[in-house]
Amino acid sequence: MLVETLAISVLVALLFRGRISALQKVEFKYLALPFVAFLMEYIGATALRSRTPMLTLHASTFTFVIELMAYGLIGSFLYKNRSVPGMKIILFGTLMNFTVIVLNGGYMPVDPSLGMLYGFEHSLTALENGRIFAHELIGSETVLRVLSDVIMIPPPWPFPKTISIGDVLIDIGAFLLIFKGMNAGHTTRNSL
Repeated sequence: MLVETLAISVLVALLFRGRISALQKVEFKYLALPFVAFLMEYIGATALRSRTPMLTLHASTFTFVIELMAYGLIGSFLYKNRSVPGMKIILFGTLMNFTVIVLNGGYMPVDPSLGMLYGFEHSLTALENGRIFAHELIGSETVLRVLSDVIMIPPPWPFPKTISIGDVLIDIGAFLLIFKGMNAGHTTRNSL
């Protein structure tokens, strides 16, 4: 949902005469941290898909460690940049997601209802078979179900999905970051 939020944010900011070039003025500290975190998750997911016997045997532990390290890097980046508009909201949403992931052994639980309602059997099968990195179907042992991916975004939205409350907060924070960043220093001139 974050990609869609960023696109919508840019469009709305442009409608309010924001400038994409103004985003260059938003100063971030430790910008490499989120990129390293996403790279770690990508490498982790790729490694698990390789079906290496050692990783397959310890997939839960491997996933848990990767998620701890990745969220640690992302959390550090967000905390160091908390003065940037929207970052505190993104940090809070990330902490909500991190909490549910840690309490569920490194996995974000996902409600399968959307998949069952709209025929996304392929996605459900992938989740059931552990082929979607760091995600699992909600079960009877799921801890903090309310913070899991339980909010449905169904068709006609072009990219139907299930997201969490934390994801919603991350999207709100990202919207504020882009909108305020593109409108920084913007003054409205009154015409006579």
